[in-house]
Amino acid sequence: MQDGRNGIPSAPATQEELTEELLHQARQTGPRLKTLIIVLGALALLGFVGIAMRFADSASGHTAWNFYAVFYVYVFSLTMGVPLAGFALRLARAQWRRPTSRAAELFAIAGPVNLIFFIPLVIGLPPLEGRNSLWMDWQLAPWLPDILMMVILVITGLGFLYTSMLPDLAAVRDHGSGWSQSMARRMARGWIGTEQQWASHKSALGMLGAFYMMAYAVMHVLIATDFAMSLVPGWKDPIFSTTLEAWLPHL
Repeated sequence: MQDGRNGIPSAPATQEELTEELLHQARQTGPRLKTLIIVLGALALLGFVGIAMRFADSASGHTAWNFYAVFYVYVFSLTMGVPLAGFALRLARAQWRRPTSRAAELFAIAGPVNLIFFIPLVIGLPPLEGRNSLWMDWQLAPWLPDILMMVILVITGLGFLYTSMLPDLAAVRDHGSGWSQSMARRMARGWIGTEQQWASHKSALGMLGAFYMMAYAVMHVLIATDFAMSLVPGWKDPIFSTTLEAWLPHL
Protein backbone atom coordinates (compact mmCIF):
# COMPACT_ATOMS: atom_id res chain seq x y z
CA MET A 1 0.00 0.00 0.00
CA GLN A 2 1.64 3.29 -1.15
CA ASP A 3 1.31 6.78 0.26
CA GLY A 4 0.31 8.98 -2.71
CA ARG A 5 2.19 12.03 -1.40
CA ASN A 6 5.72 10.68 -0.99
CA GLY A 7 5.60 7.10 -2.22
CA ILE A 8 6.37 5.68 1.23
CA PRO A 9 4.50 2.42 1.92
CA SER A 10 1.85 2.95 4.57
CA ALA A 11 0.61 0.49 7.14
CA PRO A 12 -2.13 -1.85 5.91
CA ALA A 13 -5.64 -1.03 7.02
CA THR A 14 -6.88 -2.86 10.08
CA GLN A 15 -10.00 -4.99 10.11
CA GLU A 16 -11.84 -2.35 12.12
CA GLU A 17 -10.94 0.37 9.61
CA LEU A 18 -12.11 -1.76 6.67
CA THR A 19 -15.37 -2.59 8.42
CA GLU A 20 -16.03 1.05 9.26
CA GLU A 21 -15.31 2.14 5.69
CA LEU A 22 -17.62 -0.50 4.21
CA LEU A 23 -20.43 0.38 6.62
CA HIS A 24 -20.00 4.06 5.83
CA GLN A 25 -20.36 3.40 2.11
CA ALA A 26 -23.32 1.08 2.62
CA ARG A 27 -25.23 3.69 4.64
CA GLN A 28 -24.91 6.38 2.01
CA THR A 29 -28.18 7.15 0.25
CA GLY A 30 -27.78 9.40 -2.76
CA PRO A 31 -30.46 11.64 -4.29
CA ARG A 32 -30.93 9.28 -7.23
CA LEU A 33 -31.71 6.36 -4.94
CA LYS A 34 -34.18 8.46 -2.95
CA THR A 35 -35.88 9.55 -6.16
CA LEU A 36 -36.07 5.94 -7.35
CA ILE A 37 -37.61 4.82 -4.06
CA ILE A 38 -40.25 7.57 -4.30
CA VAL A 39 -41.11 6.67 -7.90
CA LEU A 40 -41.38 2.95 -7.15
CA GLY A 41 -43.49 3.68 -4.07
CA ALA A 42 -45.85 5.79 -6.18
CA LEU A 43 -46.15 2.99 -8.76
CA ALA A 44 -46.95 0.49 -6.00
CA LEU A 45 -49.64 2.82 -4.69
CA LEU A 46 -51.13 3.06 -8.16
CA GLY A 47 -51.16 -0.74 -8.28
CA PHE A 48 -53.26 -0.89 -5.11
CA VAL A 49 -55.60 1.73 -6.55
CA GLY A 50 -55.98 -0.32 -9.72
CA ILE A 51 -56.85 -3.44 -7.74
CA ALA A 52 -59.48 -1.52 -5.77
CA MET A 53 -60.99 -0.22 -9.02
CA ARG A 54 -61.07 -3.74 -10.44
CA PHE A 55 -62.93 -5.00 -7.38
CA ALA A 56 -65.37 -2.10 -7.65
CA ASP A 57 -66.17 -3.09 -11.24
CA SER A 58 -67.96 -6.30 -10.27
CA ALA A 59 -69.90 -6.40 -13.55
CA SER A 60 -66.74 -7.24 -15.53
CA GLY A 61 -66.66 -10.84 -14.22
CA HIS A 62 -63.74 -13.18 -13.73
CA THR A 63 -62.26 -12.70 -17.19
CA ALA A 64 -61.27 -9.14 -16.30
CA TRP A 65 -58.46 -10.59 -14.17
CA ASN A 66 -56.77 -12.36 -17.10
CA PHE A 67 -53.93 -9.89 -17.65
CA TYR A 68 -53.49 -9.34 -13.91
CA ALA A 69 -53.12 -13.09 -13.35
CA VAL A 70 -50.62 -13.56 -16.17
CA PHE A 71 -48.50 -10.60 -15.10
CA TYR A 72 -48.60 -11.72 -11.46
CA VAL A 73 -47.39 -15.23 -12.32
CA TYR A 74 -44.51 -13.72 -14.27
CA VAL A 75 -43.48 -11.37 -11.45
CA PHE A 76 -43.92 -14.09 -8.81
CA SER A 77 -41.79 -16.60 -10.74
CA LEU A 78 -39.05 -14.02 -11.27
CA THR A 79 -38.80 -12.37 -7.85
CA MET A 80 -39.46 -15.41 -5.66
CA GLY A 81 -37.19 -17.64 -7.72
CA VAL A 82 -34.09 -15.44 -7.47
CA PRO A 83 -33.31 -16.38 -3.82
CA LEU A 84 -32.92 -19.97 -5.00
CA ALA A 85 -29.79 -18.87 -6.86
CA GLY A 86 -28.24 -17.70 -3.61
CA PHE A 87 -29.09 -21.00 -1.93
CA ALA A 88 -27.72 -23.05 -4.82
CA LEU A 89 -24.47 -21.09 -4.84
CA ARG A 90 -24.11 -21.63 -1.10
CA LEU A 91 -24.47 -25.37 -1.64
CA ALA A 92 -21.71 -25.18 -4.25
CA ARG A 93 -19.40 -23.55 -1.65
CA ALA A 94 -18.04 -21.18 -4.27
CA GLN A 95 -16.21 -18.19 -2.85
CA TRP A 96 -16.83 -16.04 -5.93
CA ARG A 97 -20.57 -16.26 -5.38
CA ARG A 98 -20.73 -14.09 -2.23
CA PRO A 99 -21.81 -10.79 -3.89
CA THR A 100 -24.24 -12.71 -6.13
CA SER A 101 -25.72 -14.61 -3.19
CA ARG A 102 -26.26 -11.45 -1.18
CA ALA A 103 -28.02 -9.75 -4.09
CA ALA A 104 -30.18 -12.84 -4.73
CA GLU A 105 -31.19 -13.21 -1.09
CA LEU A 106 -32.43 -9.61 -0.97
CA PHE A 107 -35.22 -10.56 -3.38
CA ALA A 108 -36.93 -12.27 -0.43
CA ILE A 109 -38.07 -8.75 0.55
CA ALA A 110 -40.49 -8.95 -2.39
CA GLY A 111 -42.32 -11.81 -0.64
CA PRO A 112 -44.77 -9.69 1.40
CA VAL A 113 -45.60 -7.63 -1.70
CA ASN A 114 -46.29 -10.80 -3.69
CA LEU A 115 -48.50 -12.04 -0.86
CA ILE A 116 -50.56 -8.85 -0.82
CA PHE A 117 -51.12 -8.92 -4.58
CA PHE A 118 -51.88 -12.65 -4.47
CA ILE A 119 -54.93 -12.25 -2.22
CA PRO A 120 -57.11 -10.48 -4.86
CA LEU A 121 -56.17 -13.18 -7.34
CA VAL A 122 -57.42 -15.91 -5.01
CA ILE A 123 -60.61 -13.99 -4.28
CA GLY A 124 -61.22 -13.67 -8.01
CA LEU A 125 -61.26 -17.43 -8.58
CA PRO A 126 -64.65 -18.88 -9.55
CA PRO A 127 -66.32 -21.20 -7.00
CA LEU A 128 -65.52 -24.92 -7.03
CA GLU A 129 -69.09 -26.04 -7.64
CA GLY A 130 -69.61 -27.58 -11.05
CA ARG A 131 -65.96 -27.88 -12.07
CA ASN A 132 -62.98 -30.13 -11.45
CA SER A 133 -60.52 -29.11 -8.79
CA LEU A 134 -57.51 -30.37 -6.89
CA TRP A 135 -59.40 -29.96 -3.61
CA MET A 136 -62.46 -32.21 -4.24
CA ASP A 137 -65.13 -29.70 -3.19
CA TRP A 138 -63.39 -28.72 0.05
CA GLN A 139 -65.27 -25.67 1.28
CA LEU A 140 -62.15 -23.84 2.48
CA ALA A 141 -60.34 -24.36 -0.81
CA PRO A 142 -58.70 -23.00 -2.82
CA TRP A 143 -58.21 -19.74 -0.90
CA LEU A 144 -57.06 -21.27 2.41
CA PRO A 145 -54.38 -23.71 1.14
CA ASP A 146 -53.14 -21.26 -1.51
CA ILE A 147 -52.74 -18.34 0.88
CA LEU A 148 -51.35 -20.58 3.63
CA MET A 149 -48.69 -21.97 1.29
CA MET A 150 -47.87 -18.46 0.11
CA VAL A 151 -47.47 -17.30 3.71
CA ILE A 152 -45.12 -20.23 4.42
CA LEU A 153 -43.04 -19.35 1.36
CA VAL A 154 -42.80 -15.69 2.35
CA ILE A 155 -41.91 -16.40 5.99
CA THR A 156 -39.28 -18.95 4.98
CA GLY A 157 -37.71 -16.50 2.54
CA LEU A 158 -37.60 -13.72 5.12
CA GLY A 159 -36.16 -16.13 7.68
CA PHE A 160 -33.46 -17.14 5.23
CA LEU A 161 -32.62 -13.50 4.56
CA TYR A 162 -32.57 -12.59 8.25
CA THR A 163 -30.32 -15.52 9.13
CA SER A 164 -27.94 -14.61 6.33
CA MET A 165 -27.80 -11.00 7.58
CA LEU A 166 -26.95 -11.82 11.20
CA PRO A 167 -23.17 -11.23 10.85
CA ASP A 168 -23.83 -7.97 8.99
CA LEU A 169 -26.27 -6.81 11.66
CA ALA A 170 -23.67 -7.53 14.31
CA ALA A 171 -21.14 -5.42 12.39
CA VAL A 172 -23.59 -2.51 12.26
CA ARG A 173 -24.29 -2.96 15.98
CA ASP A 174 -20.58 -2.75 16.83
CA HIS A 175 -19.47 -0.07 14.36
CA GLY A 176 -22.60 1.80 13.26
CA SER A 177 -24.36 4.82 14.67
CA GLY A 178 -27.81 6.33 14.99
CA TRP A 179 -31.06 4.50 14.41
CA SER A 180 -29.44 1.79 12.26
CA GLN A 181 -27.19 0.80 15.15
CA SER A 182 -30.13 0.70 17.54
CA MET A 183 -32.12 -1.50 15.16
CA ALA A 184 -29.15 -3.78 14.54
CA ARG A 185 -28.63 -4.18 18.28
CA ARG A 186 -32.14 -5.58 18.63
CA MET A 187 -31.94 -7.79 15.54
CA ALA A 188 -28.42 -9.20 15.98
CA ARG A 189 -29.60 -11.11 19.09
CA GLY A 190 -26.24 -11.72 20.73
CA TRP A 191 -24.26 -12.68 17.66
CA ILE A 192 -20.54 -12.50 18.44
CA GLY A 193 -19.18 -14.83 15.76
CA THR A 194 -18.12 -17.83 17.81
CA GLU A 195 -17.32 -21.13 16.11
CA GLN A 196 -20.55 -22.65 17.41
CA GLN A 197 -22.60 -19.72 16.11
CA TRP A 198 -21.05 -20.00 12.65
CA ALA A 199 -21.80 -23.73 12.58
CA SER A 200 -25.42 -23.10 13.60
CA HIS A 201 -25.60 -20.29 11.05
CA LYS A 202 -24.52 -22.62 8.26
CA SER A 203 -26.95 -25.36 9.31
CA ALA A 204 -29.86 -22.92 9.61
CA LEU A 205 -29.22 -21.54 6.13
CA GLY A 206 -29.14 -25.05 4.72
CA MET A 207 -32.46 -26.03 6.30
CA LEU A 208 -34.22 -22.77 5.46
CA GLY A 209 -32.95 -22.92 1.88
CA ALA A 210 -34.26 -26.48 1.48
CA PHE A 211 -37.67 -25.52 2.91
CA TYR A 212 -37.79 -22.47 0.65
CA MET A 213 -37.06 -24.59 -2.42
CA MET A 214 -39.85 -27.04 -1.52
CA ALA A 215 -42.34 -24.26 -0.76
CA TYR A 216 -41.52 -22.52 -4.05
CA ALA A 217 -42.11 -25.74 -6.01
CA VAL A 218 -45.40 -26.46 -4.21
CA MET A 219 -46.57 -22.89 -4.78
CA HIS A 220 -45.96 -23.26 -8.51
CA VAL A 221 -47.99 -26.49 -8.53
CA LEU A 222 -50.88 -24.75 -6.77
CA ILE A 223 -50.81 -21.80 -9.17
CA ALA A 224 -50.70 -24.09 -12.19
CA THR A 225 -53.60 -26.25 -11.00
CA ASP A 226 -55.89 -23.67 -9.35
CA PHE A 227 -55.40 -20.83 -11.83
CA ALA A 228 -55.02 -22.69 -15.12
CA MET A 229 -55.49 -26.44 -15.45
CA SER A 230 -58.58 -26.83 -13.27
CA LEU A 231 -60.30 -23.94 -15.08
CA VAL A 232 -59.96 -25.41 -18.58
CA PRO A 233 -61.94 -28.64 -19.11
CA GLY A 234 -59.78 -31.47 -20.43
CA TRP A 235 -56.47 -29.65 -20.03
CA LYS A 236 -53.90 -32.34 -19.25
CA ASP A 237 -50.86 -30.85 -20.95
CA PRO A 238 -48.21 -29.61 -18.46
CA ILE A 239 -46.77 -27.25 -21.09
CA PHE A 240 -48.17 -23.74 -20.81
CA SER A 241 -48.69 -21.53 -23.79
CA THR A 242 -46.51 -18.43 -24.07
CA THR A 243 -49.29 -16.16 -25.34
CA LEU A 244 -51.45 -14.06 -23.06
CA GLU A 245 -54.61 -15.08 -24.92
CA ALA A 246 -54.11 -18.80 -24.30
CA TRP A 247 -52.85 -18.58 -20.70
CA LEU A 248 -55.60 -18.59 -18.08
CA PRO A 249 -58.38 -17.97 -20.61
CA HIS A 250 -61.24 -18.86 -18.29
CA LEU A 251 -60.25 -17.00 -15.13
